[in-house]
Amino acid sequence: MARIVSTKILIGAWLVIFIGIMFIVDMFNVFNWTHRLEPVPVVGQYFAESTEEEQINEETYLLEQQVSDLEQQLLEANRDLTDALNENRNLVNQASSLEGRLDEVEAQNKELLAQKMSYEELADYYSGMRAENAVKILNELTITEVIGILREMNSDQVARILSEMESNRAAQVTRSLLGN
Repeated sequence: MARIVSTKILIGAWLVIFIGIMFIVDMFNVFNWTHRLEPVPVVGQYFAESTEEEQINEETYLLEQQVSDLEQQLLEANRDLTDALNENRNLVNQASSLEGRLDEVEAQNKELLAQKMSYEELADYYSGMRAENAVKILNELTITEVIGILREMNSDQVARILSEMESNRAAQVTRSLLGN
C-alpha cells in the first residue's frame, strides 16, 4: 500500500514537472503546445485563443463603458451650466432691480433739489415781507412746506414769523423744526 501511494506521488510530481517545462517552453515560443490542447474538451477552453468576435465584443464593451462615462460627464457639465445660467439670470434680475431703484433715487434727489431751490427762493421772498403778512400766507401752507421755507431763512426772520403765528401753529412748526 505504501508503494502505491509513493508511486502516485511520483507520477503526480513528474506530471507537475512536465507541465511546468511545457509552460516554460511555451513562454519562450519554442513550441506552442497550448494550441494543440484547444480541441481537447474541457481543457481546451482554458487554452483557446480569443476569437475575433470575442475581441470585438470586448472592445465594444470597453467603448460602451467610455461612452457611458462621457455621457455622465456631459450630464454633470449640463447641470453645472444650468446652475451657472440660473445664477446669471438672478444676477441680471438683481442688477435690473437695482438700476430701477437707482433711477427712483435719482428722481427723488432731483425733486428734492428742485424743492430746495424753490424753498430758497420762497425764503428770499418771505424774508423781504413783513412778518405779519408772511404769517397770513404761511398759515395757508402745509407744515412740510412751512418747514422747508423756514429752514432757508436766518434765525432772526424765523423768530419774527413764529412770534406772529397762532401759538398752536407755532408749536407745530417748532416741533417739526426739531424733527419730532
